[in-house]
Amino acid sequence: MYTIKHAAALVGVPEATLRAWERRYGVVSPRRSSGGYRLYSPEDVAALRHMHALVGAGWSARQAADAVASIASPARAAQDGDRAAPTVGDVVPSLAVPGSDALVEGGAARPPGEQPEGGELVDAARFLDAAAASQVLDWHFARGSFEHVLDGWLLPELERVGLAWEVGAVTVAGEHLVAGVVHRRLSAAFDAAGAEPPPSTERPRVLTGLAPGVRHELGMLAFATAARRRGFDVVHLGSDLPVGEWQAAARHHGARAAVLAVPSQDDVEPTREAARALRAADVPVVAVGGRHQDLLGEDALQLGHRIGPALDRLSAAVRDPRR
Repeated sequence: MYTIKHAAALVGVPEATLRAWERRYGVVSPRRSSGGYRLYSPEDVAALRHMHALVGAGWSARQAADAVASIASPARAAQDGDRAAPTVGDVVPSLAVPGSDALVEGGAARPPGEQPEGGELVDAARFLDAAAASQVLDWHFARGSFEHVLDGWLLPELERVGLAWEVGAVTVAGEHLVAGVVHRRLSAAFDAAGAEPPPSTERPRVLTGLAPGVRHELGMLAFATAARRRGFDVVHLGSDLPVGEWQAAARHHGARAAVLAVPSQDDVEPTREAARALRAADVPVVAVGGRHQDLLGEDALQLGHRIGPALDRLSAAVRDPRR
């Protein structure tokens, strides 16, 4: 059993947050010691970690609490002998990312029943099926423009895979398998965009990549590919790049802009350090995307959470004569 201080440290939230989740949403019901102190079981901590992961992915606290309850209730019933324990197939469909938009632009109309339901990459991860992951990527990219497939399906779908991993519905191997398939597809698109004839106007040189210790690269690679398709001269530096290497690359390439990402709260400070170093290296535009970009404040231009509008903001900033 864990005290509230220990449980809060394991979950990664303040003690006050645990109390609020218990009082408002009934996520867990910790036991009390003889002195009246809260005591959390390992199952309580697991439920709270799931809650934290969902809230961090953009769910409201109420939605997250309901999802956690939908996982926990069948498991408790199974322990009491009422039914079989829930399978990953029972759990994952309830983890669709709220607010993910359907593809409505740039692609052919989809007859009723033709469009796959959400969670296709989650299923591929569950069954370690690289061929299925590749096929569903083919299906979506054949029916929508690259940018709208990214915003309307692929990035929300990757969120689903991440959430499924958080709750134990897919293995590390499954998550890595899907990430590898997607990485290869985006890399091919990145290379193909570079092979296209450049537009007649000057192509601004832009560096993309991740700060030291930051390794969740798919969102950044997706943005880099879309930026190259938009006409930027993109040099993608990959993940986990030391600050000194960022500065050296910026000076070597005479970069007009650098774009980084902040996919998790742990990535905020390394990205802030890299952003400040790039500004010190006289890079005119230092921009960030990712789930926690707003935590950088004025240290970098925040591009928002959808790739199309983000490219518009970057274009305007790069062409601003005051920079």
